[in-house]
Amino acid sequence: MHDGSGRFIGRIIQGRSPLGIRQAWRIEDAGRQCSAVAYKGNIHGWVAYWACSPFWALLAVVYLLNGDLHPSRSLWSKPHRARWRMRAGGGPRKIALDFQNGRYRADAGALDAHLVHAQAVLYGA
Repeated sequence: MHDGSGRFIGRIIQGRSPLGIRQAWRIEDAGRQCSAVAYKGNIHGWVAYWACSPFWALLAVVYLLNGDLHPSRSLWSKPHRARWRMRAGGGPRKIALDFQNGRYRADAGALDAHLVHAQAVLYGA
């Protein structure tokens, strides 16, 4: 990614988690020489998602019988929360960007603002 003057500010990379199970996002900030990594959903969300999946057919019938042709999107959607944590040495990893319930919270000093905005657009697409 480049800023308005054409200077390279960083890159955003989409891939898979180390085990290949979840979607992963990495923001590499060239100016600050750091990166932040996030994985789509958390473990508790994915366990609940798969535990409830056998009941989706029954829930769909209940919704249709009640006349609701457009049930809540959150009922059918995969877990989507993500926390971009800074890669650091041995200490606790600082959260640079957090997405939950359709809202983003960013640490203004952790990453370039242009990269944060670009990540928000790409993650929602």
